[in-house]
Amino acid sequence: MLCHGSGPGGVRLGLTVSRKKGPAVVRNRIKRVIREFFRLYQNQIQIRADIIFVPKRALDGKKITLGLAEKELIPVIDKLNKIVVSPEQQ
Repeated sequence: MLCHGSGPGGVRLGLTVSRKKGPAVVRNRIKRVIREFFRLYQNQIQIRADIIFVPKRALDGKKITLGLAEKELIPVIDKLNKIVVSPEQQ
């Protein structure tokens, strides 16, 4: 996951899934799950930014679920919020 600058009014999501992940069905499944995660959790992201998601090489697109995405990405959102909120508090 990459985070770039300040978005024009909130948080925006960019997805890129390489052909190395598998056929279109698998790549589309990965994108659907990540979009759903983002839809459910975008209100917890406390910054204005463009977030670009690039899946790990080890990710098995056939087995990805919303639960797996939550397990992997909620800690990332927490870290991102801590990094962004800490300088403002000081």
